[in-house]
Amino acid sequence: MAMDNGHAREELLSRWTRGVKVAMVGHYNAATSCAHSHYLLGFPLVMLSTIAGTSIFAAIGQDPGPLSKAVVGTISILAAVLASAQTFFGYTARAEKHSRAGARFGSLLKEIEQKTAFPPSSDEDLEEWVEDFRKRWTALSDESPTVPRRIWDEANRNVDKELRESRKKPTDLSPDDEVRPAA
Repeated sequence: MAMDNGHAREELLSRWTRGVKVAMVGHYNAATSCAHSHYLLGFPLVMLSTIAGTSIFAAIGQDPGPLSKAVVGTISILAAVLASAQTFFGYTARAEKHSRAGARFGSLLKEIEQKTAFPPSSDEDLEEWVEDFRKRWTALSDESPTVPRRIWDEANRNVDKELRESRKKPTDLSPDDEVRPAA
């Protein structure tokens, strides 16, 4: 693979920068989504368990009526269902895996930025780095959890928007864009 064309090198690194950045953003967003889902299940679980436990404790030495027993029993079943769902979906573990993947993709992104700023001195060195980087990127993609399509599409849109905005020149700004002097 001849890398003698400077424009081809820049284009390759630009495409790779975008791809790695989408993966990084996607995994970080997936981690956030999993953490939110964990709390959405966990908060009602804690509340229902607390209510059921308190009700049972308060009923010691008393003879609660059938309606009270039914309500406490239903609350206990709901708490058990939520606990099972939380365990089954494993949101905490998934959030951690996505967070780790996001950090590792972030490391790859920094490596591309470094190679862009300080390119190898020879085409052979660049070709060796490109092949090694591609293999590491593929391996990381293979071992990372799958990012849900909705989150992946959102990451694509956000990265594209960020790239468009970073390419704006002061003359490209619309009248609605605010230009602030450097502090």
